[in-house]
Amino acid sequence: MILKLDKYSCAEFLTQGVSHVNVDIVTAGCAGSKIIVMPRVSPDERIPSEEHNGLVFWVLPEYEKKLD
Repeated sequence: MILKLDKYSCAEFLTQGVSHVNVDIVTAGCAGSKIIVMPRVSPDERIPSEEHNGLVFWVLPEYEKKLD
């Protein structure tokens, strides 16, 4: 799966003071899965990505190989 946020979506997070976001994959609908992006509020076992458009994406270890 490829996660792409356009610069406007990234700007929306940044204007709210959010620079770190969690990425989750959940089972949903006919396609089988859906990506959810939300502000990171507490530390857990997630792995950080490189910064993209001012945001750092945090994923669970089991999602690391699923997302590009």
